[in-house]
Formats: sequence, C-alpha cells, structure tokens
Amino acid sequence: MPTETSTTAARSEPNPSVSSRLAPLMEMKKVAAAQVAPPELQGEVDAAVTLIGWGSTYGVIQEAILQLAEDGIAVNHLSVKWMVPFHGDVIADIVNSANETIVV
Repeated sequence: MPTETSTTAARSEPNPSVSSRLAPLMEMKKVAAAQVAPPELQGEVDAAVTLIGWGSTYGVIQEAILQLAEDGIAVNHLSVKWMVPFHGDVIADIVNSANETIVV
C-alpha cells in the first residue's frame, strides 16, 4: 500500500538557551583567530609547484623541495599549522594563485 510523504519540513524557532551557551564559544573563536597568525607561503611566490602540508609532513616536504631544486623545479611550501582557527580565506588565496598544488 502506498504511503504519503510530506515535502514540507517543520521549522523551529531558535532556542535562546542554545544561542546563549554558544555565544561565549563564538567569542573565543574570534579571539583565537586574532591571536593565531595565518599560514604563510615559504619560498618563491611564482614557483612551479606549491606543496601543502600539515603537522608531521613538514620535514618530508622540506626534503622534497631540496630534491626538486636539484632537478631545477621551483617549489614553495604552505605549512598549515593550525586547524582551529582555520584561516580558510588566506589558504584559499594562496591555493588559487598557485600554478600547481600537491597536498601531502
């Protein structure tokens, strides 16, 4: 027997209790974002390849940069040090201006 399905969803009003509990966390996020420096690109801005890494990939990426330099390939490195706060706008600008990117 076929059943009817509703195509409308119930909308609830914002819960003031939840909003008031989240407000201090959102403020802490803003403060942290202001205190933590965004990641910076290391190396030539117009390099052929941008290697992007986080955490324990730093050393391996530095080795790869040296090896690629021996082959005449210019490489730069974007080391993301913090996930929270995540500086997405800065990272997006760097990625969008890169010639080629490799995430390690």
